[in-house]
Amino acid sequence: MLPILSRAKVYKKHGMSRVMCGVDSDGFQHAEPNFAADMRELSEGVTMVIPDDRNGTVRSITLFFYCLLPSCDFLALQSIRPYFESPSAHQFCGDCDFDTRSPIASHPFSFLRTPHPPASGGSRGAKAPKASPPSFALRTLEMLQSQIAEARAARDTAKCLHSHGLKRTVFAWSADYIPGVNPCTAPRDALHLFPDGLLRSECAWLFYIFFKMGLSRDECNRAIRRYRHWPPDVRIPDLVAKLSEGRDGRPRSEATLRMTGSQVMHFSLHRSA
Repeated sequence: MLPILSRAKVYKKHGMSRVMCGVDSDGFQHAEPNFAADMRELSEGVTMVIPDDRNGTVRSITLFFYCLLPSCDFLALQSIRPYFESPSAHQFCGDCDFDTRSPIASHPFSFLRTPHPPASGGSRGAKAPKASPPSFALRTLEMLQSQIAEARAARDTAKCLHSHGLKRTVFAWSADYIPGVNPCTAPRDALHLFPDGLLRSECAWLFYIFFKMGLSRDECNRAIRRYRHWPPDVRIPDLVAKLSEGRDGRPRSEATLRMTGSQVMHFSLHRSA
């Protein structure tokens, strides 16, 4: 396993592609040691001698090494790919083209929708049926490569990138520098996606509704403190008064629990005992 160690301010100043691949934001390859160069060398094969148990001598073998998947949290994963490093971006997903600005962004099962073109033929003057809203699609390497090429050729590169939910044309996790990788596929960061992401907001919205229906926040906090089954290293904080605040009878969209991802996970798994 090849470690990559660097101060955070170095990543911020020079970018992930320079630290990991020796490539600056303009795409210039610098002659300096880096992770990508090691992976390119390893992918060409490493010859070594090992014991040969068949005849008590040694034999030569060649091993080929590839780094196919990264293990990162959400922000780190986005920073080594061409996507925005914020879950509040209009296209925050690196695996699909979900767009929060779309009319169907909040519709359930929007990924199952497929566009149906209006039926042809029929009586003259008849009103053609409307096409159903287009669904969101998983990103593919071919799609990403086409969008990157379009942005590089565009007069306004930043605007073109933004329209595709992209932030940069030069990025670290690219097959141009690291053999065999695909920036469109990577393991999900479940901690930041669920406990530190969706659950923090959805739980806050749920408590707004409960408090509006008459549930006592003080009683909830007393129940949290009385509960004896939290793990020894987990302390669940009190629910704050701001959770009772809303707009036009609805919870604030930006409302979240003031808890860490670990605290939200244990709190969401709470059961009475």
